Amino acid sequence: MTTEQEKVGLNALHERLHRVLPAVSLSCQALPQTPALRLWLLDELFPEQALDPEIVNAIMEEPPYWSFCWASGQVLAQYLLDNPEQVAGRCVVDVGPGSGVVAIAAAMAGARKVIACDLDEDALTATAMNARENGVEVVLSNDLDSSLAEADLVTAADILYDR
Repeated sequence: MTTEQEKVGLNALHERLHRVLPAVSLSCQALPQTPALRLWLLDELFPEQALDPEIVNAIMEEPPYWSFCWASGQVLAQYLLDNPEQVAGRCVVDVGPGSGVVAIAAAMAGARKVIACDLDEDALTATAMNARENGVEVVLSNDLDSSLAEADLVTAADILYDR
């Protein structure tokens, strides 16, 4: 059952996504490499027709990276789920969480506290939505310095890219 707050968050993410990719939607789905997690992600990568140049440019200018779950994030998330002793009882700061997959896995694996830190408000919204979907609590922050001051462990996956 979706709460009003979840509906607002999901609508905000759809609105943001449609500014860049008007013909796609988000759907809640299990991950192929980390099936214990469900995330709100693009329901299909791209429509079957060719993308207009304006859409391609919009994607390059404001990539909705939070609407994908990249492979290294899934691999790190599965590693944490398989090796909970790596995070159990610790404060984990996930830098650049995107969809939140690593932060969520850390919380599921028994971290005392998980902080997802990102400058992109859409990524933080996506992380919050996905954390709720998986029944875990993740603290959201856009302040890396204060987040790192609390960290026992720092994670990062797929945060470096070249437009």
